[in-house]
Amino acid sequence: MPLLFAVTLFVSAFLLFLVQPMIAQMILPRLGGTPAVWNTCMVFFQAALLAGYGYTHSATTYMPVKRQTLVQGGLLLVPLVLLMLPFSIGDWTPATEVNPIWSVLYILLISVGIPFFVVATSAPLLQRWFSSTGHPSSKDPYFLYGASNLGSMLALLTYPVFFQPVFNLSGIAVVWMAVYALLIALVGTCGLVVWRAPQMATLSVAPTAEPAAKPSEPLPPSKVQQSVTRRPGRHKVKPLVLSQTVEPSVAKTIDAPLTWLRRLRWIGLAAVPSSLMLGLTTYFTTDIAAVPMFWIIPLSLYLLSFILVFARWPVPWTGTPHRICLYLQPLILMLLGLLFIGYQKFGAYGLPMWYATIGGIPIWWSVVFIHLFGFFICVMVCHGELAKDRPSTKHLTEFYLWMSVGGVLGGIFNSLIAPMIFTELIEYKLVLILSLFLRPQTHFLDW
Repeated sequence: MPLLFAVTLFVSAFLLFLVQPMIAQMILPRLGGTPAVWNTCMVFFQAALLAGYGYTHSATTYMPVKRQTLVQGGLLLVPLVLLMLPFSIGDWTPATEVNPIWSVLYILLISVGIPFFVVATSAPLLQRWFSSTGHPSSKDPYFLYGASNLGSMLALLTYPVFFQPVFNLSGIAVVWMAVYALLIALVGTCGLVVWRAPQMATLSVAPTAEPAAKPSEPLPPSKVQQSVTRRPGRHKVKPLVLSQTVEPSVAKTIDAPLTWLRRLRWIGLAAVPSSLMLGLTTYFTTDIAAVPMFWIIPLSLYLLSFILVFARWPVPWTGTPHRICLYLQPLILMLLGLLFIGYQKFGAYGLPMWYATIGGIPIWWSVVFIHLFGFFICVMVCHGELAKDRPSTKHLTEFYLWMSVGGVLGGIFNSLIAPMIFTELIEYKLVLILSLFLRPQTHFLDW
């Protein structure tokens, strides 16, 4: 059962992130491929994701699980009924005398809005369904989010090395439609599992061959947990507390009450990585080097962080690995500060250090690595704190909803607000500093 849901989430995320580079390939050449246009595309996709998560939270709040499966099945058919596939922007040409941002948002809404929204509803909804199946792993289904982000990252990395060289845009759209049909079949199978789940949940474990104890004799605790409950109310088994099924670093907060301060912290922890991803892309492609398709690298690291922080194998990341990132973050940001000072003093005046080499390797490649490593550590700290503070499955969809709100706010800040209030590209540096204020208190003696 976990494999079925993991594969379904993988396919769903693969479709989401196959759309993004495909539509970027359609739009960016017509607009010169500027970072502002790509950031606008990212804001649109984050907003569509937020809309999908908002629908999922409403559906899981006000509808029973079985009705959710029927509604979701009908929703998945909407893009096919409306003939929204394959994607195309036709002979669209943006106006040259005005800001193209609103024109880009409009064409994105028309071409990919509905399919993207429908697929975006799958990730939190399937995790919520899995939590209702009664499977032992359903007490903490957040590990499935790692499978989802693995599909996203695979689609992102394979697009420029496989899909783009092998297929034209029409061919990629046909592949998308075929995989979308597979997604409908997988979601339908998950729905059937959910429909059978109430019958399966009545059996806590498989029956044993040991004879049952006499009615007059009380069962020992170990036998009570292994007993088969075929009729409700015959044996009262003590419910399993959620905090007992997760790693100790998460057990203190997973059953904690949900407050608005906690929600605001989720938003901040999600907004900072989203802003850093766009800020780093703009900073490099504008101030350092116009590297084609550079945006794929920060976005891939962003997705990789989600895979790691919600993983359970080989060790839960929220333990020792997360503490290592907490101690590395201020050190790497100090190094980045020195690079910023050096570039401000020398780089702007054409110092030939950017063309020098050490052992045949250009120096500026080491600068790229330091920035990417610093970005990755900051993102790991923020997403690691999100993973540590994840709530119980009762609030699963709300958790992802507030995370999506943070992602949209981070994108809006970089794409719409920062260009209007700053005359220089300083948003990347500001958000790096802001990430330090979201750190928890750390003490060396707690290692």
